[in-house]
Amino acid sequence: MWRTIAAIVWAIQNVSPTVSTPRATSYAKAIQTQAHKRHIDPFTIVSIIHHESRFRASAISPDGEDYGLGQVRARYLRQCRKDKDPLRKPSPACNAAKNRLLIGAINIRYVAQAIGSWRATCRRLTNRPALFHRWLHGYGGMGNLKRGIICGQKKKRGKWTDLPKRRQVRTIIRLQRRLARTVEGSCAH
Repeated sequence: MWRTIAAIVWAIQNVSPTVSTPRATSYAKAIQTQAHKRHIDPFTIVSIIHHESRFRASAISPDGEDYGLGQVRARYLRQCRKDKDPLRKPSPACNAAKNRLLIGAINIRYVAQAIGSWRATCRRLTNRPALFHRWLHGYGGMGNLKRGIICGQKKKRGKWTDLPKRRQVRTIIRLQRRLARTVEGSCAH
């Protein structure tokens, strides 16, 4: 879905009013580019980022694993994967990658890549459409392969069944829908 820069700036400042217009515009340009490239509604990215960091580019999770706007898990970056302990003893390359995650446009690119990856993973593992609520469970780390839970689904009697949406997933979906309804409603008048 295509959204103008102005609409994305509005969405960012609607959910996070303290984000300055120049910063929101910078984020909006990166979001628009990545959303278009990966066929994602930009408001989906806005909603995820708001949920993850409230648009704080310098955010680091309390456990030190997740970085930046979209709280990207650093240990899965190519530069950190081979480190024995990327959290406590990261290599120089891993440290540099973690620092880059604190740059808004770079983090937004990783968020969009993760969305694309989770959509593909959900389709591949379940052979079902990768609907928003399904892949969002994966993005948020809310799977449990040991219990057979993949992308918010579990196989029952040989058939994949959606599990109840987790609170975090419901929150992000509600926000994305509210933003879309508000923009679409204002265009109708």
